[in-house]
Amino acid sequence: QHCSNVVSFPSHSYEQYYQAIRRCYRFGQTKPVNVSLIVGEGEAVHAAEKEPATKEKMSAILVAVIIHIVIIILLGILTLSSPAP
Repeated sequence: QHCSNVVSFPSHSYEQYYQAIRRCYRFGQTKPVNVSLIVGEGEAVHAAEKEPATKEKMSAILVAVIIHIVIIILLGILTLSSPAP
């Protein structure tokens, strides 16, 4: 209950990681909690490569959404400004 040092092998589950850390904060923890993760070289490289790709995809999606919104607004303006038949 009062352990403040954790050494863990991370899995792909954020929930397991979160629960492992939160166990250290239960029931009267008074010391700072230190968490050490043991990863292999390949896993660390994979995680480092994965993050920029995710950011690039999110940026591309955001740009596409903004362009679609602008097109919809322009079409609405053109529709409203055209004379009625």
